[in-house]
Amino acid sequence: TYTFDNLTPDTYNIMVRVTNGAGSQVESTTVPVKVTIYLSEFLRYNKVDTNVNGSENGLYTIDQNGDVSSNNFSAREYRYIGPSPDNYVTFNNELWRIVGIFDEKIKIVKETTAFQDVLYNPANFMPGETSYERLNTEYYNTLSNVSNVADQTFYTSRQDTTKYQRKEAYDIERSQNMTYDGHVGLLLPSDYGYAASTSCQVIISDYDQCADKNWMVNGDNFALLAFGSGGSYHSTAPMINASGGTEYYYSGEHTVNFRPTLYLKSDTVFTGGNGTKTQ
Repeated sequence: TYTFDNLTPDTYNIMVRVTNGAGSQVESTTVPVKVTIYLSEFLRYNKVDTNVNGSENGLYTIDQNGDVSSNNFSAREYRYIGPSPDNYVTFNNELWRIVGIFDEKIKIVKETTAFQDVLYNPANFMPGETSYERLNTEYYNTLSNVSNVADQTFYTSRQDTTKYQRKEAYDIERSQNMTYDGHVGLLLPSDYGYAASTSCQVIISDYDQCADKNWMVNGDNFALLAFGSGGSYHSTAPMINASGGTEYYYSGEHTVNFRPTLYLKSDTVFTGGNGTKTQ
């Protein structure tokens, strides 16, 4: 048995020689072998950082309790954490960034604004509603390589999860059975919360204190898929401002930047690069 290490995705010609017991060559042939590496496997086996004491600028295991862990066997998911991890990926001929790996699918978010639209709360993200159709019909139809985009269930909640820390926000988002199925969504408060270094131990709405520790802060505002606090039920929606803090506006009354998120299928192939902005 022979093991070839550090191969990159490509087709390799392997020369096979068959010899007799005396060492004389009996037969030889060349076998083309195509090496295919799935992106999710490449990241899990090559990029996961087990130095949980640092928890800065890397891909980390999140265990079943929602904590950063050094134990890959307890993984609930994997997330990029810190101020500037190497999590860039090219999709649709644009720069996107990898949020993490969830059930073998890779969640990515556009690095910059895709378009501006009126900020609504999640009640407007259900099929047939304005925000849903803008993302999953108009915007989705502009994308290339959609064969790599997975069908996905997007979570949200009826509570303002920006008023919780990341672990609690995640649990609430997945406990209230408020979902929609589609191809394109927006970042959740828990996504924004987990992107910050673990030293950030405040509720998500106070993350302006951690702006220099969170790679999702890009110097511009962007919408979250969440209900806001204040006013009557369903009345407000939050956005992240340019300083990394949270602002709330009445649903349907404020224009904000949209940074779409989507999931790449588990069989999306890794073709090279090291995750930096230029490569």
